[in-house]
Amino acid sequence: MANNPQGLGAWFTPPGQVLFRAVGQSLAVRYRPGAGELVRARRAGPGSLEVAGAIADRRAVALCLRTWLLREAKGLLAPWLAAEARGLGLDFARTCVRLQRSRWGSCSSAKTISLNAKLLFLPRDLAQYVLAHELAHIAHLNHSPAFWGFLESVLPGARMLDKALRRAGDFVPAWV
Repeated sequence: MANNPQGLGAWFTPPGQVLFRAVGQSLAVRYRPGAGELVRARRAGPGSLEVAGAIADRRAVALCLRTWLLREAKGLLAPWLAAEARGLGLDFARTCVRLQRSRWGSCSSAKTISLNAKLLFLPRDLAQYVLAHELAHIAHLNHSPAFWGFLESVLPGARMLDKALRRAGDFVPAWV
């Protein structure tokens, strides 16, 4: 993570659990100190995440967890998007996963779909809506009535999910 959000570290409270609602995963977070080391995060078996190293450095732990989240999101969201695309019979060029402040996803005219790593924290139906929404842009690169008609045909209730997405940030933990 090249950018450093203002004040990252001072306010940070290390999480005891990471809950990826979108994919039904809950990870207990264990912290293991190590003098003079970098901070590293890794899965330590099913349902467990270990953060080890200079864990007294809150800024380093926060950055490490955000980097880990981005890596996890790439491994979980990209295959999910590909499966959704296959199911809809749509092709896209590539997937990017980022930690964005305000967008859940986007689709470029070159058929590159960008997804926000924070999608993992949302309930499954909202995350799936974002994937379907961005894939619908492969067929209609706008928000025209044709786009919404297509999206509703592949995901009934899409308009309601779109409205629910406005409060979805409430599911994202403060450390992200």
